[in-house]
Amino acid sequence: MNTRRAAVIVMLVTLIALAPVVSHEFTTWDDNYNLLQNPHINPPSVDGLKHLWTNAWMHLWVPLTYTIWSAIAAFSFDPHWFHTANLLIHLIAAVTTLCLLRRLKFSVHASMVGALIFA
Repeated sequence: MNTRRAAVIVMLVTLIALAPVVSHEFTTWDDNYNLLQNPHINPPSVDGLKHLWTNAWMHLWVPLTYTIWSAIAAFSFDPHWFHTANLLIHLIAAVTTLCLLRRLKFSVHASMVGALIFA
């Protein structure tokens, strides 16, 4: 098996496992604090985005995610768009994990297992 095929498998397994999240509403766990009540995202602004790139919010520093959330928030606070974006980010992270493990000279199979455990 080559790395490309392993990447496809990682994406498919991750997508099958996590795709249902796209139809979910916001949760009461942390969506209120990190998104809906976050004054740096709601309403979205350039100043808010600058703040999120240089400071943690609620002890969480994820500037790329916040940038994507801000872009979505500029158009809609529909939870389905946020969940879809998070799923795509996670797919990219899972494949990046596979590539990183391959670059560290792990076998294709070991790298795929590592990426699937991450996902």
